[in-house]
Amino acid sequence: LIGGQETVLTASCGFVSDRLAQGQLERWVNSTLAAHHLASRKGGNRVEGGVGGVPEGMSMEQATRLRSLLSEPPGKSNVLLEYQPLVQLRGQTADQYEVFVRLRDQEANQVVPAAKYRGIARDLGVQDRVDAYALHTAIELLGEHARAGKSLRLIVKLAVQAVGDRLLDELSRQRMLWSREGISLCVLLDADVAMLDVERHVEACQVLHTLGVRMALGRIGGQPNLPVLFDRMTFDLAFIRRDIARARDLADVRLITKLATEFGREVVAPGIEDASAVAQLWSCGVHYLQGDFIRPPGPRLDYDFHDINM
Repeated sequence: LIGGQETVLTASCGFVSDRLAQGQLERWVNSTLAAHHLASRKGGNRVEGGVGGVPEGMSMEQATRLRSLLSEPPGKSNVLLEYQPLVQLRGQTADQYEVFVRLRDQEANQVVPAAKYRGIARDLGVQDRVDAYALHTAIELLGEHARAGKSLRLIVKLAVQAVGDRLLDELSRQRMLWSREGISLCVLLDADVAMLDVERHVEACQVLHTLGVRMALGRIGGQPNLPVLFDRMTFDLAFIRRDIARARDLADVRLITKLATEFGREVVAPGIEDASAVAQLWSCGVHYLQGDFIRPPGPRLDYDFHDINM
């Protein structure tokens, strides 16, 4: 009885095994969605789809939807690339952007940032596919700018698993691009992930360097252990904001920047949201600023680097 009235509740469940061989991701996702749809058609008052490894703060249904999107080959229909400018504090030498890779959910009319989908993509073993697509698109953009006589530098975050024969072949074919003045490609690797598999990341850096690709180490929150392998280092967002909030002369940022500069490496301070920290970061010797204060990531490469007054 509910509220004094007799009420009939029905429940329906759909099941699918997750014991599928590698390479059967699409079949697994489609089976999961089919089971969920069948449960809905059976008339359950409440139906939920469940999958393993649901990220914190995300419903099972949302996780299932992301798995469905990630099961499709990366392309313009399900992947959106956005670009955020990096401003050089001591004279701009070329137009420079970091590439941000989003998932495009057209059915829900949503754009999903990497922070929400990368964990699922890694679990499914498809992050390398997404990263390879982003890198391929970046190479095409660099080629277009080179042919038009325009400068462009792009930074693309990459999972080391994406550094395979197919990607290396493409980079080898396009390496003449990097020899042109004002054109360069920089691959960004995650410092935390790199330290979990140092040997593999060292090998990837060495191979990419031989192809003329610049390397950056991201999410630096302490003295990096592999500085000589990288041309550039980007501070961890939480680390830089924490040091700014301490209001004690950015001692940690200053020390790491000094060490990096001694190795001849450039340093990027991301996540800058207002003008208050610009003078402090400049005095620390930081080379580049990045953040919504300058411009949020967007779909076009049209930031006016010649009208910068820092």
